[in-house]
Amino acid sequence: PQFASIFAANEQRILVDLRDHEVTHRDFFAAALGTARIPDLGVDFSAVNFGNRASVLATARTFEDLGVGAYNGAGRY
Repeated sequence: PQFASIFAANEQRILVDLRDHEVTHRDFFAAALGTARIPDLGVDFSAVNFGNRASVLATARTFEDLGVGAYNGAGRY
């Protein structure tokens, strides 16, 4: 409910699309790496204020930057 209250419908569609794209990345790498994959990580979202647009967007940016850094760092392997 908070998500719908801080993002317009068009923004929600974009954010859901981005989430689905990230799920595709996760599933692809899990299948490609098989038993060598890193186990699923537990994420603590308790510091995120899901009723605050800036908090949600900052968290999303942090996760995106982390993922890009991980892919770029592991790409050579």
